[in-house]
Amino acid sequence: MQALVFCNVLFRHIGPTMRAELRVPNPPSESDGHGWKAVYRNVRTRLHGILELVDPSPYPKNRRLDAAAFAERTKDLSADEIAERIEKLTWLANRIIEASLRECPAEILDNWDGSIGLDATPIRLYARPERRARGRRGKQLVEVHSSDPDGAWYMREHDHRDPDTQPDTGAKKGKQVAKAFWAQEATIATASSSDPRAKRSFPKLAVGMASLHKPGHHPDEHGIRALASIKQRGHPSGLLAADRAYTNSKPENFQLPARAMGYRLVLDYREDQLGIQGSHAGALQIEGGWSCPCLPEALVDATADFRAGGITEDVWRQRLRARTAYRLREKERPDAEGHVRLQCPAAGPAPTCRCPLKPASVSDATAGKPLVLVTDDVAQNPPAICRQQSVTFPPDAGAKYLQALEYESPDWRRAYPTLRNSIEGTSGTAKDGAYEALGIADRRRIRGQAAQTLFVAFLLFGTNLRMIDSFRAQAKAEEDGVMRLPRKRRRKTRPLSDHLPTTI
Repeated sequence: MQALVFCNVLFRHIGPTMRAELRVPNPPSESDGHGWKAVYRNVRTRLHGILELVDPSPYPKNRRLDAAAFAERTKDLSADEIAERIEKLTWLANRIIEASLRECPAEILDNWDGSIGLDATPIRLYARPERRARGRRGKQLVEVHSSDPDGAWYMREHDHRDPDTQPDTGAKKGKQVAKAFWAQEATIATASSSDPRAKRSFPKLAVGMASLHKPGHHPDEHGIRALASIKQRGHPSGLLAADRAYTNSKPENFQLPARAMGYRLVLDYREDQLGIQGSHAGALQIEGGWSCPCLPEALVDATADFRAGGITEDVWRQRLRARTAYRLREKERPDAEGHVRLQCPAAGPAPTCRCPLKPASVSDATAGKPLVLVTDDVAQNPPAICRQQSVTFPPDAGAKYLQALEYESPDWRRAYPTLRNSIEGTSGTAKDGAYEALGIADRRRIRGQAAQTLFVAFLLFGTNLRMIDSFRAQAKAEEDGVMRLPRKRRRKTRPLSDHLPTTI
């Protein structure tokens, strides 16, 4: 991703027919040194002209400046101008990605149901970091700015699963930093299947991204920007898995906009987010789902107890299964405004538990179902969910933690890791030094948020083409006519069938 390489592609690597189609002039002769310098200047000038139109950064680049010189050279861009340029930059980057998706045959891409893994990955910058000094009251002041001031420190605590790093001796007390480098972050959405048991019928492709940003800054905002681009380009929406940074977002910034676009969230929770997460009309929100207000305490705290080591995994799984009988059920599909009517588990013609407050649920036909032990508070002042057969839940009820699948259920355990691994796999594939080498900063030397965003988009374009070619080379048409990847044999030992006589 260097201007000189772009110059060589345009004037040396492609033929006269392609140059004519792209309206690129004929190259100078190989012996014309001045001509080649002029051609290079033209390419560089055109590139920077494009970047200037979409660059939301007001900061000076390519020089390490002190605080006074940096402030003097910083452009005076309004918040509206910055927002407009971010939108333009995001649009341009996603048009590049969309061009790669169009290279995937429709009969293959149509097998994708819109399920997505979403995450951000650090992008090393070709620049030394800023230098800070301790000022008054311990405040850190920038003495010398980075030559790429759109970046910031990316830090990650030591993780035994990350063999690429060594602990940093400058870690804060009580923590061990495994990674610390100057970077921006790319939020990428990857197309994925939600079921690892099913044969893959499409390649796992990067389908959207947000403009690059400082590591850890507003993951919700950038995630929604990537998802909005995918929807604007007409792609379907299915399950959406994201890590705990997105779970911790304000619902109006991430969860509600994602659901409004048709995505069904699959989330994970921190230890302090387990158990009761909220309530509505008396119903308790337990790890993303709505339950009876008299859910036994042992079932409420099942996951927290397991993570704390208080119960075994078998006991934990038993308690999770027992919770299902106390969960509220959909009486009707959500309406056009996102309101959904949920009914008490003891209500309706097929109750999943028995409750004294719903006498019809206590009969010989329900003798084997759990009996709700109504607390004194609920018995004396029953909430709406206990007085009524069903209650309407608005879209924002419990929106922060609400998710489509029952937490840690078999469906959740199949979907969440599969979707999360898809984005990790895309990032790892794009960072492979033998191919796109997204993780090698030396191959992206033009500095700035706009340049790095477009370079990442081009490299994801290349990764997608490689994944499409690989899928088409390995997939085989099955009886239903769908191209699918054959399952890989995991065992390294030879199967018995290898010993069949050649005459059979």
